[in-house]
Amino acid sequence: MPERRPARAFAQHAGSFRLGRSAGYPPRRVTDASRFLLLDRLAVGGMAEVYRAKSLGVHGFEKIIAIKRILPTLAEDDEFVQMFVEEVKIAGRLRHANITRIFELGKIDGTHFIAMEYVFGKDLLQVKKRLEEHGRRMPAAMAAAIVASVLAGLDYAHRQRGADGQPLGIIHRDISPQNVLLSYDGQVKLCDFGIAKAASRATQTVAGVVKGKLGYMSPEQISGRPMDHRSDVFAASTVLWELLTGERLFGKGSDYEILERVRNAVAEPPSTRNPEVNATLDMVVMRGLAREADDRWDTAGDMHEALMGFVVTQRPPFSTARLAEWMATEYGGMIEAERAPLERLGAVPQAGVDVRSGTRSLAEEVWEDETVLSAPPEQEDADDEVSIVVQLEDVVGLTRPDEPDDVELPPPLPPPRSPGRTSGEH
Repeated sequence: MPERRPARAFAQHAGSFRLGRSAGYPPRRVTDASRFLLLDRLAVGGMAEVYRAKSLGVHGFEKIIAIKRILPTLAEDDEFVQMFVEEVKIAGRLRHANITRIFELGKIDGTHFIAMEYVFGKDLLQVKKRLEEHGRRMPAAMAAAIVASVLAGLDYAHRQRGADGQPLGIIHRDISPQNVLLSYDGQVKLCDFGIAKAASRATQTVAGVVKGKLGYMSPEQISGRPMDHRSDVFAASTVLWELLTGERLFGKGSDYEILERVRNAVAEPPSTRNPEVNATLDMVVMRGLAREADDRWDTAGDMHEALMGFVVTQRPPFSTARLAEWMATEYGGMIEAERAPLERLGAVPQAGVDVRSGTRSLAEEVWEDETVLSAPPEQEDADDEVSIVVQLEDVVGLTRPDEPDDVELPPPLPPPRSPGRTSGEH
């Protein structure tokens, strides 16, 4: 067996990866079904790091995917690992057009990772920052359509039942702009089901864990009270308020100030910041931001329908095609710049091919976690990254990357409603 030689770029966290160089080792088959070739690292946060990778299958099948690897500080906590595995197994069942798919759960020398769908585009946080830098707000219909898509995915997840017919009680717990992905072809995908609940159980004992994004928690979540699916409705409403106004709702100031604002759930209607927001949209947002869960929308599906009732009154209604057009206009030059290195990475045939030159269109992204209650792990120098073969053990096959996308489609658009009424009003 070839000797293990850690890559300098991953010396702190990735010593368990097997590295091969240009004259080096061929990729090893790790299961009969699949193997993964890491191409480059995209992001690092308080709980995990994300790599772009290639799934290699039989008969030359290849697919670009993402691999999210849990950081070693969390891998040492047995309670977190067990909770994470159980939650990801549940999340792996989710097959919806607005939820990123999880293909496999695996383990690298004791450190768990997820092989998941790769979305070629931007996350909502990046889009928000770009608009803010240019002094612009997102069009109201676009903001409503994006959050409606998120709610469609949430409603599907919230309604899932186990083999015994009992509700699984899936709650995302971390609805925030960085967990909403917008593809360049107009798709909206919600990611990171599974990791949030496990993290919430382990944060009391694990050092270096980001306990949560305080600015996107619900009052019951931030107070440690029991919560249900309506906590996700509150978080989605927070995101929508921020998209409509171009401002932060709760996440400004010290941790204590943010805690108090979220706990009291004091928010002004978005129309006070943006005259483009009409009374109907104001009502939808403010009902979602009610302090008490019983005063909010009963389900994510109810709020989805209410938002789509607003969207269809716009001419033309904001659609997937219009989001794709907007992304092409906003990121036209950048899309081509990113596509070239992606194609180059996709052509890497084996471990050991140096992919350093021309593979990055943007600097490595550092996830924005508003509340870091202890210092996050120090980042490594990524100048010497090369392709790596992941040696897997205990792989749990959830779905296959080459399976057909038989996903549940979002609900159809509701018919326009008469003025002054919105779905969900009693």
